[in-house]
Amino acid sequence: MARWSRLRIARTAKAQGRAEGDSGVVLVEFALTFPLLIMILLGMFTGGLAANSRLSMSHATREGARYAATVSSAQTFASGTWASNVRDLVVDRSNGDLTSDEVCVSLVSGSGATLVVKSPASTYSTSGSPCIANQTYPTTSGDIGLRVQVTASRPAQIQLGLFGTLNITLADNATSKSESTT
Repeated sequence: MARWSRLRIARTAKAQGRAEGDSGVVLVEFALTFPLLIMILLGMFTGGLAANSRLSMSHATREGARYAATVSSAQTFASGTWASNVRDLVVDRSNGDLTSDEVCVSLVSGSGATLVVKSPASTYSTSGSPCIANQTYPTTSGDIGLRVQVTASRPAQIQLGLFGTLNITLADNATSKSESTT
């Protein structure tokens, strides 16, 4: 009777796809697939963090452009200039994802090749040029072509476990029609 039950167990194991000497195969298969699983999970997690940071930047640049469009550039502030106050608002709205060095604010007038920064380079934009180059704005009797440009960019990393990191740059920009005439 014992022989019959042993044969029955052996047949059942073979019918399930496992031979008698295969008990360590699962451990070897796990050891081979574990690094790939970690890479996928870590990549998904850090990629999700980067996507969340990008959404925060997008929200911050839109808020900054909206705010800057409603405030006159000639207005005096308790501290700082028009551009520094807009930049500080963008940094504040980004929930710590941006620093002031990663934000550009400019007030531009005109269109195409005649795009002119309306203020000194040190206070409104980097290098005295518009934050967003080559944008055109209509200049008609109803629209003088005065626009606020806000851009932000910062580096980010997506971790890939044993396979290293993927370095990317998160960037966003917003443009708003200025409601002030100065």
